[in-house]
Amino acid sequence: MSSKVTALQIDSIETLSEKTQAYFDVCEEKLGLVPNVLKAYSFDETKLRAFTDMYNDLMLADSGLDKLEREMIAVAVSAVNRCFYCLTAHGAAVRELSGDPVLGELMVMNYRVADLSGRQRAMLDFTVKLTERPEEIVESDRQTLR
Repeated sequence: MSSKVTALQIDSIETLSEKTQAYFDVCEEKLGLVPNVLKAYSFDETKLRAFTDMYNDLMLADSGLDKLEREMIAVAVSAVNRCFYCLTAHGAAVRELSGDPVLGELMVMNYRVADLSGRQRAMLDFTVKLTERPEEIVESDRQTLR
C-alpha cells in the first residue's frame, strides 16, 4: 500500500469568470474566506456549479429540516467519514447556528454525548446508520423518523 499524499495547490486562482468571482466575493464577505473546496473546483466552472448546486439544494432547499439540523447531519456524516475539513467547517456552523459552542464541540467529538432532543437524536442515529450500513436500513428505521 502506498503512503503517497497528494495535495492541490489552490492558493491563487488565475482567472475566474465574472459570475464565479462574484460568488467568491460573497463568500469572502459572509465567511471571511473562500472555502478551499470551492477553490478546488474553480478550475472548471461546470464542476464548481454542479457542486454548489448540489450543496445549495441539500443545505438550503425547502425540507422538514432547519439549517441547524442539516449542519448537525453534516457533522455526523463527516465524523463517520473522518473528514477533518468537513468536521471543522460544519462544526463551526453548528456552533454559530445554535449559539452553543459546547454543542458544536460535542457534535464534532461524539454527537451521542450531546444534549439533543429526541428528534435530533433519531435523525442523527438514522444518518449514521445510513452512512455506515445503508444495506441495513429498513422501513422501521424510516418510521422512527416520523
